[in-house]
Amino acid sequence: MRLESSSTVGQRGYGRVILRLYLAVSCCSRFVAICLLAITLASISLSTALAAALPPGCQIFAGAKLVINGQQVFPDVPLLVNSSRMLVPIRIVAETLGAVVEWDGARRVASVVTGGRRIEMPIDSTRATIDGQPVTLDAPAVIYQSRTLVPLRFVAEALGCEVSWDAATATAGVVSASAGGNLLGVSLDLQPQAALLRVSTDSPVSYSVRSQAEPPRLIITLEGVDSATGWSEMPLGQALIDRVRVVSRQGPSPQVQLVCDLARPVRYSHKPASQGHGVELEISYQVNGVSWENGGVTVDASGPLRSTTFTLPDPHRFVIDLPGVILGGPANSFEVGQDGVVLVRYAQFNTNPDIVRVVLVLDSPQQYQIAASAGGLRIARDTAASALEYESTANGGRLTLRGGQATAQVAVSPDGRQLRVDVSGASSGSLEGATVQDGLVESYEILPVCSESFAVLVHLTAYGGHSLNNGGGLITLDIAKSSLAGRRIVLDPGHGGRDPGCTSVSGVHERELTLLWAEALRVRLESEGAVVRLTRDATTDFGVFPGQTMDAFERARIANDWDADVYVSIHFNAFTSSGPSGTEVFYHPTEPSSLPLAELMMEHLAKLGLTNRGAKAGYYAVLRETTMPAVMVEVGFLSNPGDEKFLLNPANQAKGVELMLEALRAYFR
Repeated sequence: MRLESSSTVGQRGYGRVILRLYLAVSCCSRFVAICLLAITLASISLSTALAAALPPGCQIFAGAKLVINGQQVFPDVPLLVNSSRMLVPIRIVAETLGAVVEWDGARRVASVVTGGRRIEMPIDSTRATIDGQPVTLDAPAVIYQSRTLVPLRFVAEALGCEVSWDAATATAGVVSASAGGNLLGVSLDLQPQAALLRVSTDSPVSYSVRSQAEPPRLIITLEGVDSATGWSEMPLGQALIDRVRVVSRQGPSPQVQLVCDLARPVRYSHKPASQGHGVELEISYQVNGVSWENGGVTVDASGPLRSTTFTLPDPHRFVIDLPGVILGGPANSFEVGQDGVVLVRYAQFNTNPDIVRVVLVLDSPQQYQIAASAGGLRIARDTAASALEYESTANGGRLTLRGGQATAQVAVSPDGRQLRVDVSGASSGSLEGATVQDGLVESYEILPVCSESFAVLVHLTAYGGHSLNNGGGLITLDIAKSSLAGRRIVLDPGHGGRDPGCTSVSGVHERELTLLWAEALRVRLESEGAVVRLTRDATTDFGVFPGQTMDAFERARIANDWDADVYVSIHFNAFTSSGPSGTEVFYHPTEPSSLPLAELMMEHLAKLGLTNRGAKAGYYAVLRETTMPAVMVEVGFLSNPGDEKFLLNPANQAKGVELMLEALRAYFR
């Protein structure tokens, strides 16, 4: 017996249905029968039209369901079946799995692209390619109701996913290859056309991006991923992104949300990573404002801007167009009346594509130079940097740039080994770098950026601070020597291993906090040239006494054998009641050289704002057995609810680490 689908019922079957309805006229209301007849004829017409529109060899897969990464997907066209293969809309399955869909109308080829993989499927052909290698399909890609449908199993497996079929429920399931993957990191690249936020994972990932208006946020959700970044919050302060926070959800289906806290709403687009795995968000720059200062126009923006210029007559105008940029506020204008500039006005000249236009109305024809910077651009008459010199000073070194109307801003690399001086309003011209090697500066080099902008990269032995002065055609950068350079510092995170230390009101163990602070302090010390050693890490578990993980003698021996300059033991306090609060620092009374370090540490940590319990004598073995200045810091009481809440705040933790760094700077100064 051959089974016929509803789409292939012959006209003979329809005739019988009509005949029965006609006979019904004689035994029931003529009106009801006529209505039934009309509905049936309409159904026949619709069914016939749908059947005629189906691609060759395809049938509607009635009742079939599609589930991707545990979530049912609802396509806007029916699922089809051809040669026992389910055909699904290409855009839904590809983009749900974190891929990009491309369409070549001239060749009638649909493509799926993710990472370094490219899948091409010509319409109505069983020949396809994966990364240029030919493969044969069981069923071709087709076009149905203006949608491209492709074989589900072929596309999903080519993307590294697992495909399953549940015949009982007629459900096709797809599990992304990202299951069990890791979030590796987040970076922001201020490119000329837009800011590029890169989210890196170690495998293909299913993701979604949404925006929130109040407070303004971008939220990137990564499915089936755990965080392996080692941080929960990363300050940015660029491209209108104040910071990025990582929020993880554990369980059978792990999930990571990256929450980007914004200064204000942004325009963005997203796509799978062009290199490696992950997600890329392109965030449009915004103009924050336009002002007249120092004989030129400054355009303040959320990132570097591209520009095109032209002039217009009657009245004389110098026009600057900023493509791909959004105006962050209303259009505006202001009078100048200086240096031949009558008026400046700016507005959102165009959308899609976005263009902000700045117009200088002039009293006579003039040409201006455009100098781009990391935070916008400057429009001014031609100026040029004439000289760049470096000299060693008693406190460090000084870099001097003579540059007319040039201005500069300085950024420090995370490791403290490089200063980048971005100079706007001048070209690098004939300026050259040099090798210095004076114990502070190794060398400096010139990096051209555009015709009226360049950067000076200063390579340091260790960073101890800087100050920048602009004005009078002179830019001076004073670089301070690091008092910590070459200092050997032992940091001792209290407790560890099987010894949890005290436990906070909410159940946080002291050993976790001490290690967190010690590791953060090590990073800051090393950025300023110190040589740092920790007495333990998260895996350390040894000791000479039963039930004890690491005794004071072993910790002191590590510092003594290493010939450390100072020893800092980090702890958090507790008491049998919740009353005691505050910070205190201990030193051993038989080691007078430890007292100045203890007093400086207490003086700086008092700025945390907790109760100042002072620098005190303490008869602790680690302080007695060490042969160098040694202190034990009790940052606060985990048994006090107020102290605990304060100390578990990441911002307060960062401040506490910075204060300990300042105390060590002052001690070695």
